[in-house]
Amino acid sequence: MERLVLIGTQDFDLSVFNNLTYAEGIKCYIVSDMEVQIRRGDDIIKIEPVNKIINQYDDRAREKIPYENPKILMFSYSSKDFVLEVISNNGLPKGLYYDDFEKIVPLDELF
Repeated sequence: MERLVLIGTQDFDLSVFNNLTYAEGIKCYIVSDMEVQIRRGDDIIKIEPVNKIINQYDDRAREKIPYENPKILMFSYSSKDFVLEVISNNGLPKGLYYDDFEKIVPLDELF
């Protein structure tokens, strides 16, 4: 499984993904208050809050995140195409940042 994180404001949490409308064949499951899974066939995305990971960012990386107290969700996924499809959903809040542990960019720049 590969990983990436999405970074957002105080309002960004797991409920965002539970409230999205997905394409046919994609199902969202609330596993616990700390995990949501999105599935399509054999493809899976596990989403978990990891807000304290911000303490592991160095100063240069931290400067790229415009939020004082960001909310951070970790995505563990089996298919990059599937995760990109889910995070390109127009129903996601504006102003999210994408971090694949190589670069931090506004999510809008990926699509």
